[in-house]
Amino acid sequence: MEEKKKKVSPKKEEKMVGEKPTKSTRGRASKVGTGTKDRGKDERTEVHDGNLKRNRLHEFYLSKVRPALMAERGLNIMEVPTISKIVVNVGVGEAKDNPKALESAIKTLTVITGRKPVVTRAKKSISNFKLRAGQPNGVYVTLRGQIMWNFLDKLINITLPRLRDFQGVSVKGFDGLGNYNLGFRDQLVFPEIVFDEIEHIKGLQVVIVTTTDNTPLAAELLYRLGMPFKDFKVAVEVA
Repeated sequence: MEEKKKKVSPKKEEKMVGEKPTKSTRGRASKVGTGTKDRGKDERTEVHDGNLKRNRLHEFYLSKVRPALMAERGLNIMEVPTISKIVVNVGVGEAKDNPKALESAIKTLTVITGRKPVVTRAKKSISNFKLRAGQPNGVYVTLRGQIMWNFLDKLINITLPRLRDFQGVSVKGFDGLGNYNLGFRDQLVFPEIVFDEIEHIKGLQVVIVTTTDNTPLAAELLYRLGMPFKDFKVAVEVA
């Protein structure tokens, strides 16, 4: 006996036609559609760090600084240095006797950077400093991505010009590994700080970490980004 052929309704046929692709089909489609042109377009239009848009200083780096370094230095796109992270830290040695000093430092860094800082603790006891292992002795914040570029933009264009009798920063702040160290005597120079709300005046250190260990190249990167070096030309001639 011949088997009866099952009749398929028109609605089921439409469902079968519009059926979602399987995992294998999906993988093949994604591989075919990801060419170099599409990839470059995604990189230009992507939004970094959630809802944060690309910072103007970051845009300036991508459109002006990076092509200039590639043309003048003969570097490829993978060799061009960039800013990888910024670390802001405050030493709180008196926290062992005054807990409020630690709270004040945490509040200060939170206001300046917009991020909650990490508390650093002593690794071993030192009797000369009356320090025990595990006691808090500082706080720090690490900034990356667009938050880092926003902080660097604010540092170069707003914070540094607010310094009294400011005549520029020195290129001697590099550590020999391409990282630049910048120290502040107090936190009042930052525009977010309200003088009446400050309990303890503390100095802080800003470390700008680059992706190169070549000091002259790192100095040129920061100089092109707008860092006001007072002795950059002299340093270039000496180098």
